[in-house]
Amino acid sequence: MSLIDARAVFAALANDASRALYAAHVLGDPAMVTLSPSKRKRATEALAAAGLLHEDAASAQPFRDLLAAVQTPPRVIVDGPARFLDEDGRLLRFPRTEADRIALLELIADRVLPSGERIDERTLGERISSITDDVPLLRRYLVDYRFIDRTRTGSEYWRI
Repeated sequence: MSLIDARAVFAALANDASRALYAAHVLGDPAMVTLSPSKRKRATEALAAAGLLHEDAASAQPFRDLLAAVQTPPRVIVDGPARFLDEDGRLLRFPRTEADRIALLELIADRVLPSGERIDERTLGERISSITDDVPLLRRYLVDYRFIDRTRTGSEYWRI
């Protein structure tokens, strides 16, 4: 389907009268839509020009053509711990297996706290919040799994 045809489909369906008339044709009762004769004529012409009405019956062919013309982006297979993060680097879910959880936590620790840097709890929280909304849980995992350490008061954090 060409760009002009796609625009015609969208234009016809963007019009309230045409959309109502098309829906009524799809449901098999075009008389259910009350339009003035001139509006009905314009709506019918717009739907026919877009290929949505054929011999006074609703057609889904333009939608099939549009779908066939759309190229789907190639699916990117992500493996390793990054598969638990979305494209923005936010945590989708915690892994079930311990090995995956450790690999994910190591990846996150590298992102939020490079080696040799000491930061306060607020800074660490801000960095973790770019990965998850549950900052305390992820911070606790990073400490419990010994990727980061902290002072007894929790005022400073660093990589182990």
